[in-house]
Amino acid sequence: MLFSDDFESGKAANWTTVSGTWAVCAAPTGNRYCQSDPAFLPPLAFAGDVGWADYSVQTSVRLDDDAKGRVSVLGRVQDKYHFYELRLEKDTAGVKRWWIAKNVSNLYTILASGPLDYARDTDYVLKLTLTSAVLRASVSTDGGTTYQALGSATDRQYRVGRIGLKTKSTGAAFDNVTVLSAGGTPPNTRRFGHIVLVTLENHSASEVVGSPYLPYFNELASQYAIATNFYANAHPSAPNYFAFTTGRLFNQTTPLPTGTNNVVRALNAAGRSWRAYFDEPLSSANVFPFLPEVAADAKQAANIVSITPSFIDAVNNNVLPRYALVHPRYADNGHACRGAQPCLGTTDIWLQKFIAPYIANPSFAANHDLLIITWDEGNLLDHTCSTGPTTILLTSDAQKAGAWTCGGHTVFLLIGADVKPRYASTTIYHDEALLRLMLEGLGVTKNLPGAASFAPNMNEFFR
Repeated sequence: MLFSDDFESGKAANWTTVSGTWAVCAAPTGNRYCQSDPAFLPPLAFAGDVGWADYSVQTSVRLDDDAKGRVSVLGRVQDKYHFYELRLEKDTAGVKRWWIAKNVSNLYTILASGPLDYARDTDYVLKLTLTSAVLRASVSTDGGTTYQALGSATDRQYRVGRIGLKTKSTGAAFDNVTVLSAGGTPPNTRRFGHIVLVTLENHSASEVVGSPYLPYFNELASQYAIATNFYANAHPSAPNYFAFTTGRLFNQTTPLPTGTNNVVRALNAAGRSWRAYFDEPLSSANVFPFLPEVAADAKQAANIVSITPSFIDAVNNNVLPRYALVHPRYADNGHACRGAQPCLGTTDIWLQKFIAPYIANPSFAANHDLLIITWDEGNLLDHTCSTGPTTILLTSDAQKAGAWTCGGHTVFLLIGADVKPRYASTTIYHDEALLRLMLEGLGVTKNLPGAASFAPNMNEFFR
C-alpha cells in the first residue's frame, strides 16, 4: 500500500486543493471528502507522490447529480492540465458511460469508453490501474469486495505522477481512497560491496566509442560491458545529475523541497555510507548541496570531498564508502573538449591515473565492487531522443527551470568482477536506470526515488 485515506480524522491534510470547494463532511457511515461546488469549473484535489509509476488508485464515490454531472479519479497527475482520468459521465446522446481519458494541456483525448448505468446518491468504487503503458478501469458496487472490469487502453504519454479527485457540474463525496503498487519491473538482483559512479561530460556515443584519443576508455569497453543505447534525459548537464540522484528533472540553485526523495535520503535510511568526490565543488554537476538532507546538515555536507587525494586514499586504506560519485574537474571531464578531438586524451589520462589503480586494487574484485563510467549527456548539438519507455518527462516546468531538450545518445560502461566480459547491450537506458541499479545493488529495494522506481533492471549485464 502506497497511500490510504478514510478521512476519519476529520482532516484532509494529505490533499492539495486546486479548485472547487473541498472539505471533510460527516455522513451516516463516517466522514467523507466532499466537493460541494457544482459550478462549471472542474474542481480538483491532488495527493500522493510525483514519483509513483505503476499503481492502482481506487475510491468510493457518490455523486449528487447523475443527469449532468461528472465524477472522476485521476492517475499519473503531472499538474492540473496533464493526467489520466477514469470518469463517469453521460455522452452527448444522454447515455451514461465510463471513460478513460487523457488530458494534455487541457485538451482531452478519449482512450476507451463503454456504457455503465449508474445513479445519484449511490456508492460506487472506481478503480484505475496503471501498469507500464496499460490503463485499466473497473468498478465495484459492493464496497470493493468484487470488481467488474470495464475496459482498458494503452498510452505512453505519462509514466509517473500523483493521484487526484475531480468533479464537474455536481457535488460529490469521496471515501476510502487507496493506492496500491501494481506490476513494475523485476528488481536488480546483484549486490555489490561498493559502487562508484564516474561522470564525464558532453560527448555523444559517436565521439567516444572507438576514439583513438580514448584508448584506455575503449580498452575497458572491450574488456567489460558497454550500454550502446544510453540516452541522457536533458540538456544541459545539471538536470541529468538530478536524474542520477533524484530520478527527476531539476535545475536548482537552491535546496530542493524538504521530503524530496533522493539518493542520500535512501542511503541514510538503509545505513549505507556515501561520499561525493569533486575537485571543483562549485561545478554544476555537484547537485548534492541542493538535496534536502545535505542542505540542512553540515555533517552530511562534509561528505562532499576532493578527489585528490581522498579517493585513492580511501581505496588504499579500505575505507571507500558504499556509494561514491566521482566527477573530474572541468579540464579533465571532457567538457573543455568539443567533438571527437585530440583533447579527449586529457580525459583518458585522468581515467588511467585515477581509475586504473582502483580496478587493480585486490579489494575491487574481492568486495565485488561495481564501477560505472558514464557520459552525462551527448554533445550540445545532439538532440537525439529515444523512444524508450522510461524517459523522465521533459515537462514545461522542467523547461522553465533550464532543461531545454532531450540529452542525446551516449554510452556508459559497467566494470567489475561480476560483469559479463566483452558484453554490449542494445537495450535503451536512461539516467534513472543507473540510479535504480546503484541503490538496489546496495540492498536499497523500497521507495526508490522518482523514475528509478520503474526504470528497467540491468541484470543482463552480469554473469
